[in-house]
Amino acid sequence: MEVYHIYFFTLKIIILILLLLIFLRIIKLKSKIFILIDFIFKFSMGLLIIIFFSTNKSLNISKEDRLLFIVSGFILIILIDYIKVINILFNKNYMDIKCDYNIDS
Repeated sequence: MEVYHIYFFTLKIIILILLLLIFLRIIKLKSKIFILIDFIFKFSMGLLIIIFFSTNKSLNISKEDRLLFIVSGFILIILIDYIKVINILFNKNYMDIKCDYNIDS
């Protein structure tokens, strides 16, 4: 098994466990662990999309479509909330946001 296979397998397991914990309401949707795993997932998938479509020339897709995929990888990386991630990593007064599951509002 290649190193990236192990990395993505571990990432899949972590995300499945996180989804299960959120479904069982053990972890809040905006908790620190959720934000960090969301960061890792978006960054990894964005890099994978950028690297795969920029280096794999054997795909039978047009240049415009290849460019669209690469830009979507960049957009995925740009959409990460870096301020929250930095605050969590450096412990700068980040409080877990209470999650309200009411649909009435």
